[in-house]
Amino acid sequence: MKCATLVRWLDKGPLLLFGDDGMTVSGTKGFCMARTNACVTRGTYYFELKLLGAIEAYHVRVGWGTKKADINAPVGFDEHSYGYRDIGGETMHKSKRSGPYGDSFGTSLPY
Repeated sequence: MKCATLVRWLDKGPLLLFGDDGMTVSGTKGFCMARTNACVTRGTYYFELKLLGAIEAYHVRVGWGTKKADINAPVGFDEHSYGYRDIGGETMHKSKRSGPYGDSFGTSLPY
């Protein structure tokens, strides 16, 4: 399987908007997910993202999920996804926090 050289957004929850460039996603209310064309089957992977400025501070979760993950919920909400939370750098799975995992991040600092 070849890796995607250019990630594109495929689908999203109703509260999100895709940018005209095909590379950005934004929202103003609530939590929901967006999925890309990049998939992971096994091994070690990483991804990078850039949080863009906004008029108001916002919260973010990033992570991995299967096609069965609820697109209308935040990543880490159910058993089909794992999320990394901006507040406290905690991981999320089945709506449970793991405790501190890494650094806090995002536009709403300091926490």
